[in-house]
Amino acid sequence: MTRKARQVVAILAVAWPLATFASDPSYARARVRPTPDPGTVLFLRKGCVACHTLDTDPDAVGTLGPDLSEIAQRMPAARIRAIIADPMSESATTSMPELDLSASQVDLLARFIMATPKPVPTPTPFRPRPKPTSGF
Repeated sequence: MTRKARQVVAILAVAWPLATFASDPSYARARVRPTPDPGTVLFLRKGCVACHTLDTDPDAVGTLGPDLSEIAQRMPAARIRAIIADPMSESATTSMPELDLSASQVDLLARFIMATPKPVPTPTPFRPRPKPTSGF
């Protein structure tokens, strides 16, 4: 085998598997991970999951703080931002710690909390009226 032939074989030995993996969509999907939402990252890193419950986050199972699942329906956005920025502004006896967030981080966290989808109400099952038991 000539030197040129050995080089071609060596290149193909490396390039062929790479070309095969690159053209396989299942391999490409397995290697790509979605970028997490910055608000989600803040919610986890600042420890909000330890005290609060949030329907969209299975790790958020805390009971010390309020359930944030429907907070956007109960409270205006400005008030949510104010509480995140300065927990003492809501109550002097709050157990929520100061989070030391920048204004952009407060906005990211507030948008994440407010973006939780409304829960879909479960329909009440149909129950027919009972028939009258009178003697008529």
